[in-house]
Amino acid sequence: MVGGSAIQMCEVAKAAGFEIFITCIDPFTGDVNMWEQEPYLDWKYLQLENGMPTISKRFLSNVLHSGNSESILPLCATSSVGLKFLKKLIGDGRISQAPNLIYLDSAHEKDETHLELKLCFDLLPSKGILFGDDWDWDAVRNDVIRFANDMNPTGLIREIEGLLSSLDYERVAESIYLFKDHWLLVKS
Repeated sequence: MVGGSAIQMCEVAKAAGFEIFITCIDPFTGDVNMWEQEPYLDWKYLQLENGMPTISKRFLSNVLHSGNSESILPLCATSSVGLKFLKKLIGDGRISQAPNLIYLDSAHEKDETHLELKLCFDLLPSKGILFGDDWDWDAVRNDVIRFANDMNPTGLIREIEGLLSSLDYERVAESIYLFKDHWLLVKS
């Protein structure tokens, strides 16, 4: 929400010798639960200033101070707008390739997560990886399962067998791999 995951992914990839560019699509406005709980929490998710969330300010500050501002670009838009925009940029040749990896920290709302999954999967090339968190949220888990059943997106792909075998995972369905609270789909 405030850049931690993007910064960590960037630093791990750079340490492994990969060139990386991360686009973080988020309206930086929080979700229903954050707005509902904000008045009752000690640590404020939104940290409102004049009625506006400060999530984007904190995101930008954290990315800048991490030294990764050349590799992490925030796109202040909803996931549906941002993903459609990326697809258009790729189709127009203004971006040379689609992302190989998409981390979806979904909207956590029933059906909205399903829509986000469709848009992400449509953007990924073959053998692209779509993963996310919050498996314990009913809306996320149910939409991931429904999406996987509708699309039957993959079986285990040989290229990632080695990686998966070194991790503690559970195969939840034919095409869903679960690592604690994180789920993973591979586009075949």
